[in-house]
Amino acid sequence: MSPSRFKENLDKPQLSAEYRILSWFGVGGQGKTALVEEFDRILKSKQATARSIPPLAHALIDFENANNRAIATALLAIRGQLHATSGLHFPTFEFACLRYLALTQPDVDLKDLRTRFFTAGAPYLDSLLQAMFALGELGGAVHAIPGFSLITKYGTKLLGKAGQTFIDWWNDSGGRTLYDIDELSQDALLRRLPSCFGADLMDALARKRPPRIVIMLDTYEALWRGRGLRDGPGALRIDDWVRLLVQDSPGVMFIIFGRDKLRWHEIDPEARWNDVISEYLLGGLNRRDANALLIKWRVQESTIRIRMIAGSSSGESHTVDEQTEAYLPFYLELQALTYRNITAQGRVPRPEDFGSDQPQILARFLEHLDGESDKLLRVASYLSALDSEVLDMLSDKFLGGRASTDWSRLYGRSLISEERERGFALSTTCCEKRCRNASRTTDRSCTGTSIKRCLTGSIFEADQAN
Repeated sequence: MSPSRFKENLDKPQLSAEYRILSWFGVGGQGKTALVEEFDRILKSKQATARSIPPLAHALIDFENANNRAIATALLAIRGQLHATSGLHFPTFEFACLRYLALTQPDVDLKDLRTRFFTAGAPYLDSLLQAMFALGELGGAVHAIPGFSLITKYGTKLLGKAGQTFIDWWNDSGGRTLYDIDELSQDALLRRLPSCFGADLMDALARKRPPRIVIMLDTYEALWRGRGLRDGPGALRIDDWVRLLVQDSPGVMFIIFGRDKLRWHEIDPEARWNDVISEYLLGGLNRRDANALLIKWRVQESTIRIRMIAGSSSGESHTVDEQTEAYLPFYLELQALTYRNITAQGRVPRPEDFGSDQPQILARFLEHLDGESDKLLRVASYLSALDSEVLDMLSDKFLGGRASTDWSRLYGRSLISEERERGFALSTTCCEKRCRNASRTTDRSCTGTSIKRCLTGSIFEADQAN
């Protein structure tokens, strides 16, 4: 169903003032990587075959790449891809970004910075740099760093068609957005870059023939990697620049892939982000897509593929048909690797070689949890439903008191299901495996036996009271 949702939102007209943010979240092994690849394939196929109306501009960056976690380099990467797919230009962002780079690298010549960081065409920037160079003002000195005064001085001297295009942009939006750029500190200018980028996107959407713009952000949780923060007010500010980019880019379709739900409404409740963000919990692949993936991985025998698919079931759905997204790619990948190892040894794979449970999935479910969240999960995994009164009781007994226990650390994560009639509940796979390993914990104050004793005693006391 996920590709069909994506296509529906892609083809559905989007007003220039309309926000459209789609978020798919789920822990490792739920099919996120396969989904990202499918969405990217859909976009490239649509662009290659249709040359559609409206024209399609799209970009995909992965925050797994550490370079993409920096604001300037991430926006430069998005700029490059949008230019490559549709020829979009970003003069407002380019001038602001060049000034920021010049402030951070004052000993590097401006022309070298332009060549190194702006790999795609930058006609507005090039026109201004040529004018400055011709008049002897271009150099590494701070006073020659392009700002509002220099852009106004030299931009208005440009002649011909390029000059008129520059003047039109400057009078329409450029001058309005960059009016105070000279007064901004290095850090303030960095924080302004997403808004400058958004201004250019708005200019593109204001054309007579505006493009369809799609920006996809993958591995969203990696933005917090190495920051030492995952929860609390400070952690909520780490992705401020992404939120600002989206806020200043209505009319653009944003797709975000990550392990957890977005928490933008917590930092800015008045913005009503929940009204414009559509979130979907990943449940894996359906049977048809799982079979296609195994064929792609060159598993030739249909009987073996059937066995592999059966062994990859998440167990989350009681009714399984061709469209049920119940098969985890992580299981499929492990079995495909086993298949290749068997054939590499000169043996003939048999169906009975596959379909067994894979304990490695536990690491995928838990690897992103900090110690505190892991302890919360260990306690909660003994409950069939996350009842607030029972959680408070367990907090008092094992977690230092309910006042200091933040169960919201779990509620926003993909290991929680909200789709069951009894309310919040842990993923079946995660619950069973975490319970199984709780008895082996080194924390003797919070063992599986002690938790079960506490729950049994509470049930007995409740029966007595009734």
